[in-house]
Amino acid sequence: MASPSPLRSLARYANSIGEWGVRYHVEKALQMVPWVAQKVTELEHEAGTPFFNLAKFPQRELLELAASTPICGQMLFAGEAMAPAISTAPRFGPKKDGNGMVMLLVRELRYPEFGENQHNGMVWVMPRRAHVGDVVAFRDPEALSTGGGLMVRRVAALEGGALESSDPDVPDATVPREHAWVVCDNDDARHARDSRTFGPLDLRRVVGRVVYAVRSATDHGRVHNSREARWVDDPVVRVELDAEQLAADLAESASGDVG
Repeated sequence: MASPSPLRSLARYANSIGEWGVRYHVEKALQMVPWVAQKVTELEHEAGTPFFNLAKFPQRELLELAASTPICGQMLFAGEAMAPAISTAPRFGPKKDGNGMVMLLVRELRYPEFGENQHNGMVWVMPRRAHVGDVVAFRDPEALSTGGGLMVRRVAALEGGALESSDPDVPDATVPREHAWVVCDNDDARHARDSRTFGPLDLRRVVGRVVYAVRSATDHGRVHNSREARWVDDPVVRVELDAEQLAADLAESASGDVG
């Protein structure tokens, strides 16, 4: 079973079906398939047969759950390791001293081959994978457990990708199966860790793709990802993004009211 997501839920998320685009509607339907499969299993068990009374299926509950469950989550990020793509320094107005924070909109990713989102051995949900060039959030690979804190880095190579060594005494290598090579955008960031320090990242630790960054209600923007990611993420960002609310959550978190 998949571990619970470490991302915070989007605050006061609510969208009516009429606001969904076709592509977003399809994404929501796919997201609900595991829940539908579980309900069908329960009804079949109750009936003692592979056939059950369709009238007993909780259709209203399904619609309410679909409407109230976002595809994205949110997380706080500090530091300049991913500048200029993600920078805590304001783009407008005077620069502030100290370590600022930015609120990120993160689209959760899924890798069904790792045993997530399956029912009776059958994968029910289309996978959502990271591509080379994507900025991803993942659990710290140096944490003692999979529940470690979140880091954000860019995918430079995936399984089979070539890694050229700049040290003549160190041979070239390739990214191993089910791993990624992730790096900072800002090579000048002090003490920033990436695959050059902790090695290839196990994709089981990947939580999601960072699609939007909010520094304030007037200073926010898309995070540059791969072309493949932008095409599938566009409808989700268009519907679920509420920059003002994310900015409010950021301000509240920065004030210490939220842990």
